[in-house]
Amino acid sequence: MAPTDLSIIRIPVQTADLTPVPETVARYLGGADYKLPAKSSARVHEGIKQAVAIVHPLAEYRVVSIDGLNLEAAAGLAEALGEVSFTLRQLQSRYFAVYLATLGPHLETTCRELADCNKMYQAMLLDAVGTAMLDALGRIVERAVASKARGLGMHAGCRLGPGLNGMRFENQALLFHLLDRQTIGVRLNASYVMQPSKSISAFVLFSDSERNGADSDKCSRCNLKGCMFREKR
Repeated sequence: MAPTDLSIIRIPVQTADLTPVPETVARYLGGADYKLPAKSSARVHEGIKQAVAIVHPLAEYRVVSIDGLNLEAAAGLAEALGEVSFTLRQLQSRYFAVYLATLGPHLETTCRELADCNKMYQAMLLDAVGTAMLDALGRIVERAVASKARGLGMHAGCRLGPGLNGMRFENQALLFHLLDRQTIGVRLNASYVMQPSKSISAFVLFSDSERNGADSDKCSRCNLKGCMFREKR
């Protein structure tokens, strides 16, 4: 089944759905082997409460036809376009999705203000909460994209994040072009880094056959060796 509407789709996200458990925050605070001291539990709960009050999650995605991709290419994006098209065709994908999600700017602004006041632990704790919340936001987006794929009679498979698992970081520019650049307030700086930094983006391949790993967690999909934050199984 071919998509008839390739417009950008906004995903409704409730902040409460992003609330992390203290154990997840602890992993990002001190690594996968870090054990949260009992005396720190109250501070972690307070950090979670603070983060929930200041984030403003937004998320969107768009299904893209590979056949129409050349028509979407902006000047200066030919190299990125060629790389992505080649990868998609190698995997026999006719459609893919691009998605972008963010927690908004207020959390990182607050972290910066805390650090400027030499409140380093509070800043690190709040940043760890934000990272855990961004994980939860990513899972919500990926479920929405997978549901869209199933509705089209296809399967959401391999995810390609710019700068991860062999995809060049510069491909972030193509992803943003396909999403009309700043539709949810996220922009790229000259180094292709997203601002606000608590944002995520990816290409998601659609295929006619179910592909391995589509529903796996990000740690199992990442090839970074020796990561101190890798989730233990």
